[in-house]
Amino acid sequence: MSVLSTSPRKHVAWLFESARYAYSDLPATRIRIGDEWHTQTYEELHARVQQIAAALINAGIERGDRVGLLASNMPQWTQIDLATATIGAALVPLYSTSTPDQIVHICADAGVKIMFAGDEPQTKNVLEAAKELPELERIISIAQVDGTENLESFAPFVDPNEERAEAIRGRLEAADPKDIFSITYTSGTTGDPRGVVVSHKAMFAQLEALDQFFDLSPNEHSLCFLPLSHALERGWSAFVMACGCMNTYVPDTRKVADLLVLARPTMLVSVPKLYETVLAEAKRKVAKSAVKKAIFKWALQVGGQMQKSNTKGKKPRLWWRVQLPLANKLVFKNVREAFGGPKTLLA
Repeated sequence: MSVLSTSPRKHVAWLFESARYAYSDLPATRIRIGDEWHTQTYEELHARVQQIAAALINAGIERGDRVGLLASNMPQWTQIDLATATIGAALVPLYSTSTPDQIVHICADAGVKIMFAGDEPQTKNVLEAAKELPELERIISIAQVDGTENLESFAPFVDPNEERAEAIRGRLEAADPKDIFSITYTSGTTGDPRGVVVSHKAMFAQLEALDQFFDLSPNEHSLCFLPLSHALERGWSAFVMACGCMNTYVPDTRKVADLLVLARPTMLVSVPKLYETVLAEAKRKVAKSAVKKAIFKWALQVGGQMQKSNTKGKKPRLWWRVQLPLANKLVFKNVREAFGGPKTLLA
C-alpha cells in the first residue's frame, strides 16, 4: 500500500516526507559498485536530500528556479530530484547522451541557473555548452574531475557548514500542487527537443493512476534501468518510493542483463524494445537447430494460451496446463533465470 493517500499535499516533496516516516529503516536505493552493493535507507536518503536542499538554498536557488541534471541512473539522481522539489524549484532532466548543442538549447530554453553533471564525459559536455550559457551560474560534477575552472565537486557542495532546516521547512510549507515539478524535454530525434511542463499535481495524478492498478508492498524491489530523464521511469520510480520499495539503479544499460541476475528484482518498468530484443536474441540462439526452433515455438504457444486465459481471469484449459511443466523445464525456466526472476513456476 502506498502513502499517496496520507500525503498532506499533492506534491512530490510532501509525498517523500510521508514515505520517509512510513518506511524509515527500509532500503530505498541500491547500486552496485565493483563487487559490492551500496544501499541507502529511506531515513538516510532523506538526510542526503536535506543536505542537497540546503546547498541549493545556499547557492541562491529560489522557488520556481530551474535546476538542470545531466547524469546516468544513480542514487544521486533521485537525491537531486527530491531536493529540488523540496525547495520549490523545478528540475530539468537531460538525457545522459545529450550533446553540447542539445544542452545549450535545453538550458537556454528552460532558463537553467545551476547544473549537475554525472560522469567525466557528461561533465565535459556541460562545460563545453556553458560557454554559450551566460545564465548558467554554477556547474556541479558528481564525478571527481580535477583541475577544471568553473567547476565544483558534488561532495563539498552538498556538505555545507550552514544548516538550513528552518529555510527548508519554509519552502515545504510554501509548496503548492500547482508548482512546476519538472520541465521534461523530448529526445530531439525529430528536431530540437521540446519541453513539457509538468506540475506536482499532474505528477500526483500519474501516481494515483498507477495506484489503481498495482498493489505493491515494501518487500518488492524494482530495477531502474530506463533513463530517469524518461518520464516513464521517473514516474514509476516515484511510485516505487511511494510504496516503500527498493530501487536498484543501472548506470550502464549495457549491463542490464548482468544486473537482472545479480539484483533479482521483483519488478521493472520497460518499453517494448527490451522484450523485442530478448525475443529476437532467444530466436537467434535456436535458429540453427530445427528441433530447438520447434520446441521454442511450441513453448511460446503454450505460454501464450496460459497468459491469455489468466488475463481474462479464467482457468486455462487442461490441455495447456498439462504441457506447461515441460515447457517450463525446456524453455521458460531459462528465460526467467536470464531475467533474474523466481525459479518457481506459477501455473
